[in-house]
Amino acid sequence: MNIQRQNLQPWLIELIDKMQHSTDISIKVSVDDEVFIAHDAKFLQRAIQNLLVNAANHQPMVAVVMVLVWRL
Repeated sequence: MNIQRQNLQPWLIELIDKMQHSTDISIKVSVDDEVFIAHDAKFLQRAIQNLLVNAANHQPMVAVVMVLVWRL
């Protein structure tokens, strides 16, 4: 594992932007500023991609998948 601490907002927006260009999934994103997490980027990327693909596969054709992240 390669654990690193970083701001989730730019990382997540870049990941979702790449996904939208390579799939037909329509994804809307809302991420609070300054949400820092310690994570392994490779594993977190795989988990988020799996969640988004599963969400898209189980929605009607006109649905939009929403990703909301906020700090508690």
